[in-house]
Amino acid sequence: MEFTKQGLYDLMYQISKKIHEISPDTYMGLQYGIKGSWVEYGYNFILKAMEKGSGKTPKTRPGGSAYWAHNPNEFIYKAKQIEWSNFLLYDKNIEKRPEIECLPNVVYGKSPQNICFETTIYLAVGSDAMSYAMIQERHDPLEYHERIFRLFSAHRPYWERLVEINKKTVSGGFNIAYDKEGYLRKVDRSEKLFAWREGTFHSCDELWDTAAIPTCFNENNDGVVLLHPEVAKGLTDDEIEKLLAKPVITDGKAIKLITERGFKLPVTCNEISAGREVMTDHIVNSHISGSGSWNFNYYVVPDAYKYEIVGDDVEVVSKYNVKGEEKGVACAIFDTKKGGKWAIFGMYSWCGIMSFDKRNQFFSIGEYISGKPISVKLETPIQAVVIPRETEDGKVACVTVVNKTVGDTEELEFTINNPVGEKFTFVMVREGKVQEEALEYTKDGNAFKVKVKNIPGWGIGTIFID
Repeated sequence: MEFTKQGLYDLMYQISKKIHEISPDTYMGLQYGIKGSWVEYGYNFILKAMEKGSGKTPKTRPGGSAYWAHNPNEFIYKAKQIEWSNFLLYDKNIEKRPEIECLPNVVYGKSPQNICFETTIYLAVGSDAMSYAMIQERHDPLEYHERIFRLFSAHRPYWERLVEINKKTVSGGFNIAYDKEGYLRKVDRSEKLFAWREGTFHSCDELWDTAAIPTCFNENNDGVVLLHPEVAKGLTDDEIEKLLAKPVITDGKAIKLITERGFKLPVTCNEISAGREVMTDHIVNSHISGSGSWNFNYYVVPDAYKYEIVGDDVEVVSKYNVKGEEKGVACAIFDTKKGGKWAIFGMYSWCGIMSFDKRNQFFSIGEYISGKPISVKLETPIQAVVIPRETEDGKVACVTVVNKTVGDTEELEFTINNPVGEKFTFVMVREGKVQEEALEYTKDGNAFKVKVKNIPGWGIGTIFID
């Protein structure tokens, strides 16, 4: 791999140098999909060669498929890939101009509204600008293309505001762990080709966007880290040591992988095939209504684990019950020897198909183990994507929201913790025009509650804070 990287670096350096000699004002740029990299995560070594050869900061055009609009969930997944691509850049001043696929740019591929939706969400995850491949082929009436540019014009003030916010903010929410050297790990014979590069993408794909739980790539904040077992496979010992000093949410499969590596934890785990999860009176369960228990959902929970306590400082959050008999711990919280606090789930760990109570349990556990509130919480029970942007010191500057249902929402209530100001404005494009709605709020300390009247089906808008 190092031999290949060096060869690519040398080639790109020579190309960039020669181009700059002929055209000194030309910038070098790289179009790529982060999932295609097999020599490391990201392509910083190529970008550095461009910079050294040309003497200019390079530009990027990250992508991630999503050619048609037949499954809008692909846009959510691609946005997460773009966010990760942007996060990995060695220089945050590098231009981040994602590629929106409009191939073959026909009426029955993507609508103008689809293209604008993608533009908005890719800007919402931290991009600076946008590019399109391709627009204005000759297959359809000019009316179709006119509508695209008319909507672009309507969205422009909104998009420019997002770009301006991005210059001084980072992503917010629960942090997605990734294995920095995962591409070097040994792949088991039972795994598929290039399985080593799938870890973080399991996190992107299987995490809780549908359940309105904000997730991000942001190593520098002190919030909760989400450790997916596919990521755990590629962690170095040093990376595990660092995670043991942080607040972490993970599952039984990851715990098994870590303990098999020789790390001592106060729990062991084994798979369980059936049962009911019954809540204890732990404070993180205080919000739970009804019976305080959940059955396995066989459609969405392929693996479940039970835990046995073998050490000290373990707090039991829930237990399994099979036909009235306890069958082990389902969820627990424990302190690590490195000073971190870990929460381990036995089921529903990486599945967004869950009850409202279960969703809120992830919030309450995250806040309990980190000692700080999540930056934004959608209090209304509805499928949505929530994307906060925060300043370097952790203040919320804006919150972008996607209604992931086919119909209009009713009123949506948000709790925004530690905002940059007390002026809240909801902005979105409705009926071809930018509309701004000043939001009233109530506050309790530094927690502000605001309400948005409604968002259309698969609509997207942003709460800006000043």
